[in-house]
Amino acid sequence: MPITTSVITGTVAHKHSATGGSGDGGKLATGGLGGDTSFDLANGSLMFSNGTSIDDLVIGGAGTVLTEAGGVPTWAATGGSPYALIGSTSLGGAASTISLSFTAVNQSDVSEFIIVLNGSNTGGLGLKCRLNGLVSNYDFGFMQNASGTGTFAATTGETSLEVIAGAQHTQVLSIMHLACNTVGDHLMGSVTSVSETCNTFENFYNTTASQTSLSSVEFFVTSGTGLASGTRLEVYKVLQS
Repeated sequence: MPITTSVITGTVAHKHSATGGSGDGGKLATGGLGGDTSFDLANGSLMFSNGTSIDDLVIGGAGTVLTEAGGVPTWAATGGSPYALIGSTSLGGAASTISLSFTAVNQSDVSEFIIVLNGSNTGGLGLKCRLNGLVSNYDFGFMQNASGTGTFAATTGETSLEVIAGAQHTQVLSIMHLACNTVGDHLMGSVTSVSETCNTFENFYNTTASQTSLSSVEFFVTSGTGLASGTRLEVYKVLQS
């Protein structure tokens, strides 16, 4: 078999088509034994045209999504829900208390906290709340409309927050908006509660200093084991925009 040898010098511009066709470079094969063409790309990288040449985009981090910026693809944080669940718990039987503790979340990392209690108080009197295990220094303004009768109260230095005063309710939904590391690094916020016979609204403030994070939430009844089985407590953080 004759052998022809020659020296090839210089470069000749040519293209590789997607399908092979009649292009002078043929198509670029992909995948394993079929012919690897890695272009020295990192694992997970993507190729795209920048309008002039082929460029690569390194894989984005966990939870990012592919989007567009400046006319080219890029990775960015997902634009999903601004709410993230910190933790939740529910009662497997009647109890006097439902509580949730978790690794402290610093207020500087979030916009606010939202605390949701969904359940019933059928065997106790009054529903109250404590935050971060604090048992003193709660100041609040309290307004309650029960069966057409309005109750107004303002108090300081209490051992807990008054969520719904002195009554049993077959259904209770309480939603608390909470901020810490406000002026003086204190807890402050509001609670709105509804039941089948009562509506309650409260603004509160706790004067205990250095409360720059949230680590625990507790709801309890002032007598008996009124919190029914299935009562649920959830704590969310509202992510900064």
